[in-house]
Amino acid sequence: AEYMGEHPTNPMSSLRRGSLALSEIASTLSDKEWEQTQIKTFTKWTNLHLAKRRLDISNIATDFADGINLINLLEIISDTKLGKYNKTPKLKIHEIANLNIAHEFLKAFYHEVKIKVIASPEQINEHDLKSILGMIWVLILRFSIADIDEGGLAAKEGLLLWCQRNTSGYEGVDPPGIQNFHVSWKNGLGFAALINKFRPDLLDYNTLDKQDPKSVLEHAFTVAKEKLGIPPLLDPEDIYGVEKPDEKSIMTYLAEYWKVFSADTKIYLSTRRLNRAINRRLVNSALRDEYMALAHEFSDKADHDIRLFEEKKFGNSFDVLRNQYFDFEEYKITTKSQILSLKVRVEAAYQALSVKLASEKFPPFSPPAGLTLEDLNAKWDYLVSLEQPYEQHLTTSLTDLFRSTFTHFDKNNSNTISRDELQACFSSLSLELTHSDADKLFGGQDSISFETFVSCMMEKLVDSSDSKQIQEACKIVSRDKAYIDASALQAALGPREMNWVLSSGAWYEGEEGVIDVDKLTAALFAPL
Repeated sequence: AEYMGEHPTNPMSSLRRGSLALSEIASTLSDKEWEQTQIKTFTKWTNLHLAKRRLDISNIATDFADGINLINLLEIISDTKLGKYNKTPKLKIHEIANLNIAHEFLKAFYHEVKIKVIASPEQINEHDLKSILGMIWVLILRFSIADIDEGGLAAKEGLLLWCQRNTSGYEGVDPPGIQNFHVSWKNGLGFAALINKFRPDLLDYNTLDKQDPKSVLEHAFTVAKEKLGIPPLLDPEDIYGVEKPDEKSIMTYLAEYWKVFSADTKIYLSTRRLNRAINRRLVNSALRDEYMALAHEFSDKADHDIRLFEEKKFGNSFDVLRNQYFDFEEYKITTKSQILSLKVRVEAAYQALSVKLASEKFPPFSPPAGLTLEDLNAKWDYLVSLEQPYEQHLTTSLTDLFRSTFTHFDKNNSNTISRDELQACFSSLSLELTHSDADKLFGGQDSISFETFVSCMMEKLVDSSDSKQIQEACKIVSRDKAYIDASALQAALGPREMNWVLSSGAWYEGEEGVIDVDKLTAALFAPL
């Protein structure tokens, strides 16, 4: 369909014939209203873009005649160079040549927006207002409205849906809701609702005088211009002062609202996306830091024991060797389990981080040299491989010390020692030999061999956990009393162990602040 073909081109001919009805006169006046609105809106839209090259037009019908302003407008809005053209046309032929360059570029846009009648270079050169307004409308459709997309609808339908969705539920607008781009906007509340929807801080919808379209439009347009930078393509009187506002002018103006608010929405969504990305980064960094902390802790603990096992520095006295033996037993029972637990936690932390990075399509985490899973597993294997040689050397050192002690008290070099000699051995090593232990060891014989002596000494070293030996240990600590002073026990035990004792309920009846030895032993071996 031709642009604005529905409007009469020469209404005054009927008037001269005396046949123009009142309704036709009203229609003629209405036609002039929308034409003037379009001229004003399209001129402002054009100058909005030409201002980027410090150009403008004052008369939309004549200021495109030489093609210079049109070529500049097309280059600005399309971001495309149209090539060489005559920048100082003197003759009509030069102007038409410029307009032909623009015309060839324009044809594709007419096809895109499905308008068949194209403004010819001659029509533009001859100031054909209808053709020129149609040409500018094609450019507005193509570069201001075509990109609008809402709910799967594009261009005009997409813009209408966007307006409907964002004014839904606003008093005075919905119901009945935005139905079109003319009378639905006459009371100005649609514009105010859009501003309030996206920027409630700029316009209080509830305080508007909804019965005064002029004040609503003036307020909304002022906020749009001064606070949002939306160019004033329309004036309030273009809308409230006419029976049917111009659809194309309102669409052109609303497209600027869409640009501003969709840009704000894109910024908001992009900010949220950026925020989520930063949060993911922080979470992933925390997982990485957890892995690194665990890996360092594992590596440091393993290195400590590796150095100890590699050095094989053993003491020369029984007390030192006994402590080293106890430390090794503690390592096997506690420390090794702690290191193994750290290893498992390291592997779990790495797995958690790897899965999360993969699910979020991030590059995999590569730990630094020495802290990769392969490095840590190799360190663990090496630590375990050192245990047996270390234990053998420690046992050999103890055996040599026992041999030296045994030989010292084996006065007759018989490779045996008597009960009194064994007692002397124990005393020299600051150990206590009870009568019951001696009876059990000698079994009615007068002497024991070196091998039996070594077995006896090793049993003394073993930190047995059966109830009998624990009870014996408690008696030693209590100095053969039925109770242990809690303050003395606290000085000897670790905080965690002492907390367990205090919570075990093994208090000695009738005495404040003391622990019952039998109750403590019973608590230690009670079912879990």
